[in-house]
Amino acid sequence: MRFVLVFSLVSLMGCIRSADVICTFVGDPVCDPNAVCDPNLLVCVEPPQDAGVDARVDGPVDGMVGEGGSCMASVECAPTAPICGMGACRPCTAGDEAECAKRSLMTPICDTGTHECSGCRKGQAADCPDPAMPTCDANGACRKCVLHTDCTSMVCNSDGTCESTSNILYVDNKNGTCTGLNQGSMADPICDINAAVTMIAGAKTIIRVLPSTAAYGPVAINNISVTIIGAGIKGAGGTAIAGGTNAGVNITGTPTVVLDGLDIKSSTTDGVTCSGGATPATLMIVRSFIHNVGGIGANIVNKCNVTLNRDEIGPGNTGGGVSVSAGTYTITNCFITGNGTGGAGVTLASSATGMFVHNTVTANSTTVGLAGIDCGSMATKAIENSIVWNNTKDPLALPSSQVGTKCVLTFVDINESNAGLGNSMTQPTFVDSPNNNYRLVKGDTNNGACCVDRIDTSSVLDDIDGTLRPVNLKWDIGAHEVK
Repeated sequence: MRFVLVFSLVSLMGCIRSADVICTFVGDPVCDPNAVCDPNLLVCVEPPQDAGVDARVDGPVDGMVGEGGSCMASVECAPTAPICGMGACRPCTAGDEAECAKRSLMTPICDTGTHECSGCRKGQAADCPDPAMPTCDANGACRKCVLHTDCTSMVCNSDGTCESTSNILYVDNKNGTCTGLNQGSMADPICDINAAVTMIAGAKTIIRVLPSTAAYGPVAINNISVTIIGAGIKGAGGTAIAGGTNAGVNITGTPTVVLDGLDIKSSTTDGVTCSGGATPATLMIVRSFIHNVGGIGANIVNKCNVTLNRDEIGPGNTGGGVSVSAGTYTITNCFITGNGTGGAGVTLASSATGMFVHNTVTANSTTVGLAGIDCGSMATKAIENSIVWNNTKDPLALPSSQVGTKCVLTFVDINESNAGLGNSMTQPTFVDSPNNNYRLVKGDTNNGACCVDRIDTSSVLDDIDGTLRPVNLKWDIGAHEVK
C-alpha cells in the first residue's frame, strides 16, 4: 500500500506543471515559490491541492521536510535528511542509491560520510567515470582535476583529465630505505629519479616522485624528454633533490623537460642548469623551490628556452637567483628573493629575449654589479607588473641599485626613482619576510597604494598560489594576488 501512495503522489505532481520551467534538483531556485522540482521529469511542478500535510512545501530547508518530519516520498525531504522511510525523512545510508536517484538524477549516490545524497564521494574515482570530469569536489559534484592529488594516478594533466598509470613511472626511495631494481609501477616504484630517467621509453614520459624524508640524488637529463612531478612542498613532506657536488638537475641536448613541484637544494654548484644542443632545449619549471645552492638557482646557459611559473627561487643561492644567457624566457608569478652575493637576483643577458611579468624580486644582495635585475647592455627588456624592493648592491654599480639601465619598468613598485609608466615607490607589507613569505598583507594601506588593484589588464591569469587573476576588477602588482 505504501508504494501505491508514493507512485500516486509522484504521478500527480508530474501532471501539475508550473509553466514547464526546467530544473535540475530538488529545491532548485528556478522554480516558482509555490512549486517544487520533480527530479524525474526535471521540470517545476505544483504540489497536489488535496495531499494534506505530507505534501507541504513549507519545510525547514528550501521548503522541504527536515529529519523526522512526515513524508510520502523522498522528493519531499530536505538534503540533510533526503530519504523518506516509514513515513518520515531520514539521512541516507548505504543501499539508498535508488531513492537518491529518485530525488535527482544529479545526486544518485549516498555519501555515507555526510549521509546526504550526492553526485559523487570524495576519493571514489568510480563515482566519476567520465574521463573529462574525473574527480569529486567538496560539494559532491564531478569536476576536472586541479591538483595532482585529485587523481588516483597522482598526475593531473593541464586539460583537467587524469593521466593513465600506464604512462607513468613511479619513484619512491622509501625514506632512504629503498633497494633493488624495481619496475616503476605504483606498487613497485623505482628507488631513484636518475634511474627512472634512463627507463623513459614510448608512452612512459612522466616520472611521479613520492614524498620522502630522505633527499633524492642529482638528476642528469641528456636528450630525453620527460616530465618530473614532485609533491609541491618545501621541506617536510616534500620531494627534495640534493645535488651535492653536482647541479641538482642538469639538462643537456635538445629535450623538452618539465620540473613540477620539486624542492631543489644543497648543491655546491647550480640548482638547475640547461644547455641546449644544435637546436634549443625547452625547459619549464613550475611550482618548484630552488634554494641554498653554491651557484645560481636556475642557470640557463645556452640554447635553452625557459618558462618559470609559480616558483620560489631563493633564499641562499650564492651565485644569484636566475640567469638567462641566451634563448627565450617567460618568467611569471615567481618569488626571487634572498639570493647573493655573487650575482643579481635576475640576470637577463643581452642575447636573451622574453617576458618578465608579475614577479616579486626582493632582498637579493651582491658584491658585484646589480642586485635586483640586470638586463644586459644592448637591447632593452620589459619588466612589468612586478615588485623590485630592497635589493642591495655594490656601491660602485651606478646609476641604479635595483635594476640595469636596459630594464624598462612598467607598473613596478621599486624603492628608487624610475620614470616608467605606473611605477610607485611605496614600501609593500609582506606577510612574513623573515621566513620568506612575500605574499601581500590583505587590507594593508601601503599595499593598497603600491600594489593592489593597480593594473587594468594583463595576460597572466593566475598567481603564485594558482589563484585566478584578477580577484577584483584589476590585477595586483607582484607574484601574489591578494585574496
